[in-house]
Amino acid sequence: MIYDKNSIITALQEAFGQVATLIEEAEAADLEKNRPEKWCASDHFRHLILSAKPVVGSLKMSQEDLLKICQPENPSRSYDQLVLDYEAMLVKRNGKTTATYEPVHLRDASVAELSTSWKILLQKAIDRLEYWSEERLEINGLPHPAIGVLTMREMLYFTILHTRRHHQLMMQTMTISV
Repeated sequence: MIYDKNSIITALQEAFGQVATLIEEAEAADLEKNRPEKWCASDHFRHLILSAKPVVGSLKMSQEDLLKICQPENPSRSYDQLVLDYEAMLVKRNGKTTATYEPVHLRDASVAELSTSWKILLQKAIDRLEYWSEERLEINGLPHPAIGVLTMREMLYFTILHTRRHHQLMMQTMTISV
C-alpha cells in the first residue's frame, strides 16, 4: 500500500524501473509500432517524461515558493481514491492529454537520450524527497491540468499511477513479451 514518503519512493522506483526495463529490452521497431490514431510505445515514454519533469522540478522548490503557486484546500486522498478520480477524468476527457504533454515536444530526442533522462528524473525525485517531511507533502501542492490542485503526496501518487498506466499501454502496443 502506498501512503507515506518511503512507500512513495519505493513505488516510484518500481514504476520507473518497469518502464526503463521495457525501453532497454525493446527492439527499436517495437517502440515505434502503433495503431492508427494511437501513440506508439516511444510516444508514451515521451509523454511520461514530459509529465514527470515538472513534478520532479517542483520538489526542489521551497515551501514558500510552492505556496505561491497554489495551496491544496483538502487533505490528500488515498492512492486508491486518486486512481478512481483519475479514471473518471480519463472517461470525461476521452483519454486525451493537454497539448503541453503531447509527445511531439520530444520527437527530436533519441530513445537512448530519453532513457538517460528518465533515470535521472527518478534519481532527482528520490534525492529531493529526502528533504521533504510527511507534513510538507500535505501542505504543498501543484495544479494538475485535468484533476485540479493536488497535494504533493497526491501528485506523487498520480506520477506513480500515471507511469503504471502508460507502462501497460506501452506493452499493449509492442509485440515483445516482458
